[in-house]
Amino acid sequence: MGALKLLKNNKSSEARTRMLQEVTNLQVVHTQKGRVPDVLDSNVQFHAENVPLYFVMEYVDGVTLTKRVRECGALSVQDSLSLCLSICRTLEIAHRFSIQHRDLKPDNVLIPTSRPAEPILVDFGLSFNEEDHDSVTRTNETIQNRFLALPELRVPGASKRDTRSDVTAVCGMLYFCLTGFEPVDLSDGSGRAPHRRPVPHGFPVELQKSQLAALFDRGFQIDIGNRFQSIEELIQRVLHVQSDAPDKSVDLVEKARVASSELRRRSSKRRAAVFQTCVGVFGAKLADFVQRLNGTIADFSVSHGSKTPGMPLPAGSVQILDVSHSVTLSLKGHQNSCSFIYNCALEENQMVLLRSRLRYGIPDPWNPPSENWERVAYFPTPEELDFAPIEADLRSTLAFGMELMVDKLGDA
Repeated sequence: MGALKLLKNNKSSEARTRMLQEVTNLQVVHTQKGRVPDVLDSNVQFHAENVPLYFVMEYVDGVTLTKRVRECGALSVQDSLSLCLSICRTLEIAHRFSIQHRDLKPDNVLIPTSRPAEPILVDFGLSFNEEDHDSVTRTNETIQNRFLALPELRVPGASKRDTRSDVTAVCGMLYFCLTGFEPVDLSDGSGRAPHRRPVPHGFPVELQKSQLAALFDRGFQIDIGNRFQSIEELIQRVLHVQSDAPDKSVDLVEKARVASSELRRRSSKRRAAVFQTCVGVFGAKLADFVQRLNGTIADFSVSHGSKTPGMPLPAGSVQILDVSHSVTLSLKGHQNSCSFIYNCALEENQMVLLRSRLRYGIPDPWNPPSENWERVAYFPTPEELDFAPIEADLRSTLAFGMELMVDKLGDA
């Protein structure tokens, strides 16, 4: 059985070209085992002639992700992560062939009745690849997505051909699966990301201090350069969170009661000692990473330093120890560099690692504005200080710094 799609506006050369691209892109992704409908028949080869266009694709018996969540409620953490990972795998194939979807939302994800754990990505009508003609995506065109409006897609003149926008949209769908609410925008009127907004319209309370929250802190950044830079990077973060996600059978109410009692029992001196150990472990791991990295990155070098007193932190964060760690990326033969700061802070009896935004060409890195911090990871004890997400953040931030320096110094 197949589903017929007819082109409504056959007189529009742009619409005809878009249908050709949709069919071509579906065929490419499906051939590479991506979870998209198979194209059974089409006449898009006649897109340049005066004939009505159509194509027939595989019929999928199921419901959209929107209907699934609206009727059955938010998904569990593990189910949400598994569904997100499956979508990421299909996008990984698409992006490998320079195909961007550009209209990712729960309405365009089908949950098959027979295989609910294998979502199907549909509606590639706005997709493009690098061989698209410029007339298909005009410079002054804006792309509106009410599910999650991204600044780079709704501003005339901005690039509409950036796969990082797809990656951000997947973060939005993960948020939707967990909460049942659409993220709508990366920042509300008070400057809060979707998962930092008051419940019940925001993130579940029991998850606000988890590695999952750190994922959204990165994924929902306003500046596209500060978000996940590739679908592969998001996949690695999801896999890490998936291995650490809470079991849905855990009684969180009882867990919270026991944990709160234990925190009250411990003295402030004991907590200070634990956090001091955490800071020391982080500093040692950071120094080791920098030492291993140098000598392997061609003409670039990375340096690490620490300073007391530390930097001013965002509201709601309390400094544990008055120390900050700087990371500076330099290019041989040039004076300018890129730098950012890591700081360990305390938020509601849990230690959080904060990073300032990457800055270019500033000799003194020790003065980031307080609003420029973003959360990288949470770790309540030294034993739970997992350096994997921190190293992933380091690598992506340094990679962005290298791209920035090429842009700034490439013609110098």
